[in-house]
Amino acid sequence: MGTPTLELTVLDLLESWSELFNAHEFDRLALLYAQHATLHGTSSPLLYQGREHIRSYFKGQASVEFLSSEITCVADATAIAVGYYIFRVPEGEQVKEVDARFTFVVELGGGGPQIAHHHSSLAPL
Repeated sequence: MGTPTLELTVLDLLESWSELFNAHEFDRLALLYAQHATLHGTSSPLLYQGREHIRSYFKGQASVEFLSSEITCVADATAIAVGYYIFRVPEGEQVKEVDARFTFVVELGGGGPQIAHHHSSLAPL
C-alpha cells in the first residue's frame, strides 16, 4: 500500500475514533484496537493491555476534538499519528477543557486498520 493511501486510512481511523468517542459508543470504539494493543491514557496511570482491558478505560460523557495531527509511515503497513486534541469534560453545569497530546501506532491487517498502541498525555503548559 502506498504512503498517501496509508495516510488517508489513518486519517479515516482517527475520524472514526473521534466519532465513536463522542457518541460514547465505547464497545465499538474498543474494536478499533488490535487484540494485542496497549493504551497509556490521559486519565489513568495504568498501561491497559489488550482490547478488553482497553475497553474498560473508556467511560463518561466527555467529547474530543482533534486539533492537529502528523502522520509518518514507518513501514508498508504501519504508521504513527501524533498531534493534539482537546477533551471537553462535563462537570455539573460547567465544561472543563483538557488539552492533550496523542500518539497512535496504526497497523494494517487483513481486517483493515487497527490501533496497536495509543498514548495520550496532558499537553505541557
